[in-house]
Amino acid sequence: MKPHEVIQPRSKEEFASNRYRVEIDNARVSPADLFNSDYWVNNTVLRKGDIIRCVAKDGSYAFDMIVTSQKLDASKSVKNLVTVALFPQLTDEVVMAAEVATLVDGTAPAPVIEDRVDETPAPKPTQVTPADRPGQFSHAKRKEIEKREKKLALRAEIDARNKARTAERLAAESASDAA
Repeated sequence: MKPHEVIQPRSKEEFASNRYRVEIDNARVSPADLFNSDYWVNNTVLRKGDIIRCVAKDGSYAFDMIVTSQKLDASKSVKNLVTVALFPQLTDEVVMAAEVATLVDGTAPAPVIEDRVDETPAPKPTQVTPADRPGQFSHAKRKEIEKREKKLALRAEIDARNKARTAERLAAESASDAA
């Protein structure tokens, strides 16, 4: 999909800069193409300071870019000559400060263990009922929850009766087969 088809104009008075999200087709467009100004030339909506969130359709990457300069070329047809750069633009000092902040007592942070074999499943969260938090639910929501609880209780009762009848039938059949 082409960027000029995805990005739509908004009210100019709404924001000083706009944020856009573009899904990139990995089969046709490489990440290096996104930094080429020819890729964005047909998009006349982009202005200096706009931020573009580029997300791969297959989820392999996602990053932000900022429009660093813009010039409309109307000599033959209207073309938006923009240059883009990664956003945020971090200096070496900021990167160093971030690395120092992640260090614990001058040593590297402990590695994260991702594969846990003997992990027990997490308990299912209990459902919050209107009795737990009386002011949280409206009257209509309380009635809906009560109705759902009655329906679930009725289903459980019917299932228990059916299981009992099935057990009696199987016991009777096994007794008649034995005799």
